[in-house]
Amino acid sequence: MSRLHAHVPRSRVVQVRIVVLAVAIGFAVIKLIFAARTPGTNDVTTFQGFADAIRHYGPINIYGHRIPVPSVPGAFLAPYNHPPLVGWMLVVFNRLTDLGIPFRFLIRVPATLADVVTSVLVFELVRGRRPLREAAVAGLVVASSPALVVISGYHGNTDPVFVMFALASLYLLVNERSGFVAGLAFAAAINIKIVPIVTLPVLLLVAARSSRRRLLAFLAGSGALLAVTWGPVVPHRWTAFKENVLGYKGLNYPQWGLVQFARTLGFSTHWQEMLRGGGRYPLLLLSAGVPLLIAWRWPTASTSAFGLSLVAVLLLSTSTAARYVVWAVAAVFLVNVWAGVIYNIAASALLIVVYDGWNGGALPWNWGHARSGPWTHAEVLLAGIVWLTLLAVLLIGLIPPEKVDLRRVMTSRRTRERQRTGTPVLAPSDVPA
Repeated sequence: MSRLHAHVPRSRVVQVRIVVLAVAIGFAVIKLIFAARTPGTNDVTTFQGFADAIRHYGPINIYGHRIPVPSVPGAFLAPYNHPPLVGWMLVVFNRLTDLGIPFRFLIRVPATLADVVTSVLVFELVRGRRPLREAAVAGLVVASSPALVVISGYHGNTDPVFVMFALASLYLLVNERSGFVAGLAFAAAINIKIVPIVTLPVLLLVAARSSRRRLLAFLAGSGALLAVTWGPVVPHRWTAFKENVLGYKGLNYPQWGLVQFARTLGFSTHWQEMLRGGGRYPLLLLSAGVPLLIAWRWPTASTSAFGLSLVAVLLLSTSTAARYVVWAVAAVFLVNVWAGVIYNIAASALLIVVYDGWNGGALPWNWGHARSGPWTHAEVLLAGIVWLTLLAVLLIGLIPPEKVDLRRVMTSRRTRERQRTGTPVLAPSDVPA
């Protein structure tokens, strides 16, 4: 705990932590009920097809093969585009489905459980920098976020899992716990999705500032897991792995952020494709580099800089998927708690509108088998609001937290006013009890 908040009674911290955990577990139960009673989106069918293919090819050789759509003769899924750890997860799911547990339930369990851990991690990370009240708000909003209910409990994908592992890596480093385990957590994150690679520069800086030993332990932990999971894939299926995993560009008609703005402003298809192609790499460098500079210049802003990297990679993303908004649901609170609340409200509203449309707009929602498709004009406008909210979080994150401490600013103003008017300025020890 930082010296700033050392005055908070430990019993009070424990009480709030238990409340955050209890709320997170309560919402996890709701998500598991959705997982058990609803078919989910077409991503559930996609993962089922991947799992079936892994039975035949295995988690290493699956890359590059044409994979049939389950129950649709002659139709094929998009190429398998997940890092190796997901394949091993599907191996486990295949064993469990053989025991009679429905796959559509299993695919949503990891994200649901990850949200519980993420809620507590957000609480702890914010508590180290901000008052306990703000940490409680952050943890409780993540625990009860409608956006996570929709994605983790209903959609059927792994995005919340990589968020949890990335946050765990940061938590272990900033609290000077095991650097080796922090490395394992980071490697697990990019083994679920490549996105958190943008957090690596900040994590390496935090580890190096702690000690050379912790930095080496972090590198050893991440290297060990990557050797076990990526090692067998790279030499055997490199071309397909590079093209479909490392080079994945998202949907063919992105409707989010910069690409959508380019389309609205009349940029040619050539420029839009260039932005989605080679143009996305400078954007990734910005997402990783700017937070690194902030953490380098202001060490106390390292936690905020980590959150800023996930905010930036979503803000500058050149692909579209409604579920991507959960990349920042937790990260925004590391930048600014109250801006994080606003982002969660906006992102949740977008997901509810989009998924309501995919389910046919029937009330009450029956959460039938949702077919994802292009966003409507109204949904694109709402997504624009979410994007602008995220932009505001980014701009706040570019200012070191110490520079925007409103209490300190107000205290300084009162002090200057008293000096100007001749009113004595009392030291803290002089203030009556």
